[in-house]
Amino acid sequence: MPPGAANYQSVLLAEERDLIGRPASAGQGAALQGRFEEGISLIGKLPRNFANTAVRAIAESRRPTTQRGRLTMSDIITEQSGGVLRVELNRPARKNAMTGEMYVTLADAFTQAANEEAVRVVLWHGAGGDFSAGNDIGEFLKGMPASGEIPQGRLMEALIAFDKPIVAAVQGAAIGGGTTMLTHCDFVYAGESAKFQMPFVNLGLVPEFGSSFSVPSNIGHLRAAELILLGDPFTATRAMELGLVTQVVGDRDVFATAAATAQKLAAKPSGALRASKRLMKQAAIGPLRQAVRVENEVFVERLGSAEAKEAFSAFLEKRPPNFARPPAVAATH
Repeated sequence: MPPGAANYQSVLLAEERDLIGRPASAGQGAALQGRFEEGISLIGKLPRNFANTAVRAIAESRRPTTQRGRLTMSDIITEQSGGVLRVELNRPARKNAMTGEMYVTLADAFTQAANEEAVRVVLWHGAGGDFSAGNDIGEFLKGMPASGEIPQGRLMEALIAFDKPIVAAVQGAAIGGGTTMLTHCDFVYAGESAKFQMPFVNLGLVPEFGSSFSVPSNIGHLRAAELILLGDPFTATRAMELGLVTQVVGDRDVFATAAATAQKLAAKPSGALRASKRLMKQAAIGPLRQAVRVENEVFVERLGSAEAKEAFSAFLEKRPPNFARPPAVAATH
């Protein structure tokens, strides 16, 4: 058990008694135990120097902080050290599938990092052997957002505006948004067994994160059509051939390789790095923002389509979808 775990459990039990004024019922006890187990699971994955801080912070129901960095006890974990902000997608049981709350938290993390002089580079990765399986389809079935108002939008704008280097370490699944989010990174290191896919059409949807513009612009229309219109999985080696990955390395070496690049970048003059990245991006920012705007509008429309509902239902029911019914003619934007 991590340091302080027993004390943490005692604090939670006392908190529960104070909260309800009597011993916890069976149901309340189960909920409390769930909180305890979740916290301990997270703490067990943290660097040793953060463990005690994390225990105290969870027990006090606050966001833990240290002089060297910061840490968020949630599905997004951040840690700053030596000019590098490590950002971890931390929902391993669902292959780091993204919820709306995760998108908002991640957007806030990038926005804050952009304004902090101490942060020179972001090192982005996923917990549990996967980068991200993309959007959580279960969330789509709960209700549709208002037109143009999707949680992903905040992260898209934060990434477009971010002028510091982003280094990604990719293992396992990088599906849907797990692939398109990477198009905003400056370095992408992939494990040799990593699998990429842009299955939006297969789900009755359209690409996101500006990838309908950036991917054809970077790799050409024919290769982009192979990825987007067919929506088939592709390997890390193929991703590198297409220019979507910087380097393919052994699965055990991918994080260390990405971290080494992040440290190398953090040692360079930050002002020159930021100015150079802005110059490299300036020609594409306008078209990219326009692509994101149109994508988001069409994405929301597609979420409510019969094709998308059939695709989601088939996915959750683990059966082949039936798209035999002719689709409505798409609106022109």
